Amino acid sequence: MRVSVVICTKNRVQELVNCVKSVFAQSVSPHEVIIVDASDKDEAYLKIREEFPKDSRLKYIRSTHVSHITADRNVGVRNSSGDIILFLDDDTILDKDFIKEIVEIFEKDSEKGIGGVTGNIINIDEPKTVMRKLRVNLSLLMKRIFLLPTHGNGRFRSSGCPTFLYGAREKKDVESLSGCNMAYRKQVFNYLKFDEDFPELYIDDEDFSRRVSQRYRNVYTPNAKLIHRRSPVGSASPRVATPYTRTRRTVKSRYYLLKKNFPHTLKHTLAFWWSVVGMFGQAVMTMNLENVKGVISGVSEMKEIGSKLPKRNAP
Repeated sequence: MRVSVVICTKNRVQELVNCVKSVFAQSVSPHEVIIVDASDKDEAYLKIREEFPKDSRLKYIRSTHVSHITADRNVGVRNSSGDIILFLDDDTILDKDFIKEIVEIFEKDSEKGIGGVTGNIINIDEPKTVMRKLRVNLSLLMKRIFLLPTHGNGRFRSSGCPTFLYGAREKKDVESLSGCNMAYRKQVFNYLKFDEDFPELYIDDEDFSRRVSQRYRNVYTPNAKLIHRRSPVGSASPRVATPYTRTRRTVKSRYYLLKKNFPHTLKHTLAFWWSVVGMFGQAVMTMNLENVKGVISGVSEMKEIGSKLPKRNAP
């Protein structure tokens, strides 16, 4: 099976180079690597051409979507020709057998019931000090109590927030795929695409994996290993400048995802608002005024989302 690797990037030159090097060092070579670059300057393009001057598998596309990684993912899909499309964050480093393990899952699925596969992020670090461990555990407890995104069984909560499966030793069916590494059959894109209808969508990867899980199986495999460095340099997702903007967009995006992908029942509505209380509480506890303002603004702007909602539960 041919694998098209899509990397959406912005202003991360060395991280991008390191990621591409790990892709080209795979024991099973990719069919092509498509870089969709929204950087402010040509530095990344020039560096990539310097590092990989003669590799015909490399496609470089300059993005016109400065603030919209969702559209760039769709650009990558339209320019791909593989049987599998593997999306990577630009600050990931793959184990040499990563692609091999991903392909193996799809090849063994003779009925083509598997739509997506995600791998095992192996650098989820344990806190090194007692105080840091206490803060991390308190944060995780709050996320579980308020039905917010956290580590878990890979399923979505009733609030619409996902849990992500990390470190499990066995292959498992999941709903949510990690946005930093998610592989889909090309045929999935005959029916679905990343949602560009809501310009401020921040969690497009969660939205897409939820919709795929309603048509296909999504699978986590522990054998496809990678490192996600979470670069502090300007991020491609979300491409926003301030904690206020990021928090405001998160609240609105989670409301959009819930209303679009889950039944409009009292259970889900109450669970969602409970999660908003949790987001507000976290912002207050950390004394981050920007995040507090972001939650309030996100809630006040929810009314504008109604007109952008597709038919309920439409994939």
